[in-house]
Amino acid sequence: MVPTYQYGTLHGLGMSLIPIITTPTTQTLLMQRVHALIDMQQGVWNEAVIRSNFNVRDVEEILKIPLVSMARKDDIIWRFDKKGLYSVKSAYRVCVDVLINRDERKVEGDWNKLWNRPIPPKVKHFMWRLGRNSLEKLMDFAESFHEVFIRLWKELNSSQLINFAMTSWSIWKMRNLKLWENKDE
Repeated sequence: MVPTYQYGTLHGLGMSLIPIITTPTTQTLLMQRVHALIDMQQGVWNEAVIRSNFNVRDVEEILKIPLVSMARKDDIIWRFDKKGLYSVKSAYRVCVDVLINRDERKVEGDWNKLWNRPIPPKVKHFMWRLGRNSLEKLMDFAESFHEVFIRLWKELNSSQLINFAMTSWSIWKMRNLKLWENKDE
């Protein structure tokens, strides 16, 4: 007897788990294709064949799988892309979504409040980094500035937020020019 043939499971991909086949497989079963389990004339599972080849648990799981019309040819699709096309980029995105717990890195707040303002992209990026407290290694006062940022973020209206963002970025830029290039502008 061949060892139990197991299909992997996909956790956290927005789909139910793909059941593992628990029936010990034989060489004959391994050589079969799925269409051998389907009554092609009626378009339904061939229960007699399924029951003779799989254990009770697997029979129940297989029979739960709906069969679609056999009228058209199957297409290979990648469900994690809008166009159904596989790419390394989309696979990477799926892996990152599954493997990285983003909840612990999430920063509270309405970030659209920043992204939807008429502010230059480099200033938006700077403010986003401040809000995520990712500048702390670059500045001694970043931790306290982060606290100020969070408080102001909640209290400022749209025009005040824009002024705050532009002023903060200008201070940051002047600091870097002085620190790294010894320029006073």
